[in-house]
Amino acid sequence: MKTIDGQRRYALHFYDYVSTFQFVAYLSTLDAPEFRKAIEYAKETVLLLTNGTKVKHIWSDAFSTYLSASLASLRLSTGLNLNVFPPHAHSSNPVENCIRNSTRSCRKNIANLVGTVVQGKALTKDDVPEWWLHGYEYGIQRANTSPNATLLRRVGEGVNPLMIMTGDKSARLDLSEAHA
Repeated sequence: MKTIDGQRRYALHFYDYVSTFQFVAYLSTLDAPEFRKAIEYAKETVLLLTNGTKVKHIWSDAFSTYLSASLASLRLSTGLNLNVFPPHAHSSNPVENCIRNSTRSCRKNIANLVGTVVQGKALTKDDVPEWWLHGYEYGIQRANTSPNATLLRRVGEGVNPLMIMTGDKSARLDLSEAHA
């Protein structure tokens, strides 16, 4: 799908098992060099958010582009362990659930844009698909800043994924807003 910048077509999801924090790298193609850049982006993002934690393991689906020789050099140079989920095990891959939830959220967010005035022009139903990247990202950010049942069970207090990822649990959250 064409975006407002005309370049991004794909969303590559990253999910931290411990914090349930998720983020997305938006790609123009599914080629290995772009995947490699996305891996580097993920490593830098985690390093910044956690004040120095290095990514050691990444689990991926078995998409053949992601398993090319280009990535072998990445694994060797960084010591990164790139594991692959079995192709028949979508139910054990938490990112699949994130993709489903993010897509659902994006559709709602985009539908809400109809009628919004941008640069003096009201957006129509035909205009809003160009804004999917922003609608998608808003859904991701909302999930990262909302408490969830998984963290409540795991941590025992009201926290959101961003708090766990950064280690800053100083803000108090309204648990009535928790989602499963």
